[in-house]
Amino acid sequence: VYAHEIAHAKRGHVVLFALWAIGAFLGGDLLGRHFFAEDPWMQVACLLGSLVLWFLFFGWLSRRCELEADLFAAQLFGTHEPIASALEAVGGRLRDVAGWRHFSTAKRIAFLERAAQDPTVGPRLERTLSWLFAMGLVLALSAGALFQMREWKRVPADRIRYEAFEAAVAS
Repeated sequence: VYAHEIAHAKRGHVVLFALWAIGAFLGGDLLGRHFFAEDPWMQVACLLGSLVLWFLFFGWLSRRCELEADLFAAQLFGTHEPIASALEAVGGRLRDVAGWRHFSTAKRIAFLERAAQDPTVGPRLERTLSWLFAMGLVLALSAGALFQMREWKRVPADRIRYEAFEAAVAS
């Protein structure tokens, strides 16, 4: 179990989730403000839409990160038996029940067995998650840069309003 949890840190899963969250939230805000500049309700709808999409994507992504953490633990021990045993102990009677963020215990153990039989299964998952990490980084940096550019464009107008306010207060 500890090896599984260490894998989440070593493979940067929290950073992966954060990159996609930043990209989704800033992207939704930017899209709403760009396409619906005069309609604050549509701006809110865009932001809420990005939250819904993020929620769905997060569940999908999280399940794959759980598989990668299971795989890391199996590789650390040289066999999938210890992690399969731990999953069985945790899953208990609910071994066939999946959750929003986790595949069922049965599917996770089946994945580990497939990975043990087919040496391409693990690397394929790791490549997919590496690609998603890179795409999340590009999305977060792009959305962050566009968001910052939009804010910088507002600076002169905000300064003029501030100076007009200061002049009105002083007189």
